[in-house]
Amino acid sequence: MPYRLNLPVNIPATNFCPVTLCEAENASGLANGQPFTLQTVLQLAVATLLPVLPLTLTMISLEELLGRLLKLVF
Repeated sequence: MPYRLNLPVNIPATNFCPVTLCEAENASGLANGQPFTLQTVLQLAVATLLPVLPLTLTMISLEELLGRLLKLVF
């Protein structure tokens, strides 16, 4: 089934927002040929966790948080 997204002409690049499509039946992303790299995973992780960081720091010290993260990575 082909998809179509109509956008107005001359959209300023600074106001552009990326669009993600997914299959409603199985919630998987559409195959678009783009590689799924470590950089993509890290960007997603940062974008997801960054808004939660201030709340986390009210419950746990920065030193303890960094220590736990280092244990996970190494």
